[in-house]
Amino acid sequence: MAAAEEEPKPKKLKVEAPRALSENILFGMGNPLLDITAVVDKDFLDKYSLKLNDQILAEEKHKELFDELVKKFKVEYHAGGSTQNSIKVAQWMIQQPHKAATFFGCIGIDKFGEILKKKAAEAHVDAHYYEQNEQPTGTCAACITGGNRSLVANLAAANCYKKEKHLDMEKNWILVDKARVYYIAADISLLWPFPLRSTGSGRAGSAAMAHGPSRSTACGIFPDWGTNPCPLHRQADSQPLRHQGSPGFFLTVSPESVLKVAHHASENNRIFTLNLSAPFISQFYKESLMKVMPYVDILFGNETEAATFAREQGFETEDIKEIARKTQALPKVNSERQRIVIFTQGRDDTILATESEVTAFAVLDQDQKEIVDTNGAGDAFVGGFLSQLVSDKPLTECIRAGHYAASVIIRRTGCTFPEKPDFH
Repeated sequence: MAAAEEEPKPKKLKVEAPRALSENILFGMGNPLLDITAVVDKDFLDKYSLKLNDQILAEEKHKELFDELVKKFKVEYHAGGSTQNSIKVAQWMIQQPHKAATFFGCIGIDKFGEILKKKAAEAHVDAHYYEQNEQPTGTCAACITGGNRSLVANLAAANCYKKEKHLDMEKNWILVDKARVYYIAADISLLWPFPLRSTGSGRAGSAAMAHGPSRSTACGIFPDWGTNPCPLHRQADSQPLRHQGSPGFFLTVSPESVLKVAHHASENNRIFTLNLSAPFISQFYKESLMKVMPYVDILFGNETEAATFAREQGFETEDIKEIARKTQALPKVNSERQRIVIFTQGRDDTILATESEVTAFAVLDQDQKEIVDTNGAGDAFVGGFLSQLVSDKPLTECIRAGHYAASVIIRRTGCTFPEKPDFH
């Protein structure tokens, strides 16, 4: 256990990449959403039965909400969805070349799809969407009233990705083959909003891995909250809430696509990374998760997800370092690349497990008066991490970049950032 307390030594992952970054070196695949944010009035909330600081999946009664939001209020658009957020942040951190990051996902052939393509292009992400006309582009409406926000997500086309109609096409697979680092995660991070309240001072950066209520609590920003169940679970029966297919996680939307990319990465000794994403993935989608786990070179998660994963795997421990160690040692296909596990745990240290040691990294100090919105902080952590990983930087530097990116995002509304990073 002594090794776990030692000062971490710089390590590098061998990435098949030139010293100068090239286009399409980073690849992400997930469920894209167009985030639509607007300050609304109480009448609008009442009309669609929206509650303050609530998060729901759109029902039939919300069918007209998105168009009305655009017509009635001044809106802001952003390319969203968890994986797309991370890819967007990575590209921002990388800066040059443009299109270093590639993103695949499914959208509709409609006006929101056109806006989403435009917003992705503005972020300099090389987005190649599978466009179909059976479902509209996935959207997430953020209805803000004062310091509160009510979120409504219509996953729609995000759940319609087809491997044979997009990933398997030669022109698209060429982009996959150009990549040296691959990332897959959950894509409904905006279904977990948090009230904008803060007192005193705290630490940010482990907020960095946040995708759910427990993730906000995990980052120490709202220490009085306690751990809440995933909002996509029904309280009555603890089953995942179903709406228009799977609940918005790409691993459940197109597992065959995930496995094809994972196989490719392993066979070519490239880096495949995955996010545990939410506790119920380990519970209710265990089979899909464990089919891809042998190909995972870097696994991200937070302490709540780690604890659930450990229970489902029969690890018989609640110690976060031991869970990371056991997860790192799970069977792996590519023996040339030992798995790395990264767990965040709020205001406590971020845990990094390699084959030889488990190391703890302190998160950044953060004045809570500067915190505006913790939404997207987890996506930003991963994006910051990946931005350094593609340059073959030491793991210590990757984690530092992740903490930095998260600290920037939580001081702004949504997963947005200034023109250039100030990361040195």
